[in-house]
Amino acid sequence: MKPYTKPPLTIDEQIDLLLARGLQVPDRSKAAHYLANISYYRLSAYMLAYQQKDGSHRFLPGITFDQVLELYVFDRALRMFVFDAIERIEVAVRTRLIYQMALQHGSHWQERQDLFKARADFFTLQKQIDEACAQNNQEVFIKHYLDTYDPPVRPASWMSLEILTMGSLSRVYKGLKHNPDKTLVATHFGLHPHVMESWLHMLTYVRNLCAHHSRLWNRELGIQPALLHKPQRAWIDPAFNNNGRMYYVLCCLRYLLLGINPHGSYTARLKTLLATYPSVPMQYMGFTPEWEKEPLWVA
Repeated sequence: MKPYTKPPLTIDEQIDLLLARGLQVPDRSKAAHYLANISYYRLSAYMLAYQQKDGSHRFLPGITFDQVLELYVFDRALRMFVFDAIERIEVAVRTRLIYQMALQHGSHWQERQDLFKARADFFTLQKQIDEACAQNNQEVFIKHYLDTYDPPVRPASWMSLEILTMGSLSRVYKGLKHNPDKTLVATHFGLHPHVMESWLHMLTYVRNLCAHHSRLWNRELGIQPALLHKPQRAWIDPAFNNNGRMYYVLCCLRYLLLGINPHGSYTARLKTLLATYPSVPMQYMGFTPEWEKEPLWVA
């Protein structure tokens, strides 16, 4: 351990530091503009792929500021792409969870403590629903229920769970007590309940990364999805089971979307995104040169 002694630098000093480390900055005013609006520290994560591996922070020969900026812009586009895919999956999971549980246990199944493994899971859900119902800017359908029906006090599951976040939805699924209930939902998506639970947890984590504008490119996932050993539809070869990188997440998204909308444009849009930024080093995300030939991507 040692004390932190690095001083803050002006934007001009930041550019001088980059130049001293070998980065080419053809347009100093352009670099100053972006550093004033993105920050040196945020961009520094995208510089790593273009620097020597000896810890000197020296840039490889010929690397320009525009290359670093392009990688940053790509990552922003990737977040928007991933966020859109997760939204579609979230809606589908919410729909299937409500549908299966309501058919099995009635309109207000979320009110039954016996359907949940732990008291804490059940009461956390009730608290979240109560807080949403108490808000001044409550949803129209919530207000209509509260003004029209009693009992039950809380709205039906297809209203109550509509107001839950992705994280809360993931916890509801994880907290279900009976495996047949979880299986009914997971089977719809071609997954084992254990894998379904893990992937929902991972998707919540990745969604939060996107929502908080965090880097996806070259990220080692803090929450890794369970490996899919028994796929029910086209998947990737076990040799590519690196579930610590974004490529595996993109595969999970594709697999789930194949069940939701098999004729969707996810794969085409991903390929267009990658083709738009051909100089971006995709290997840092877990991509291999042969990734497009995997059954998952030609299905």
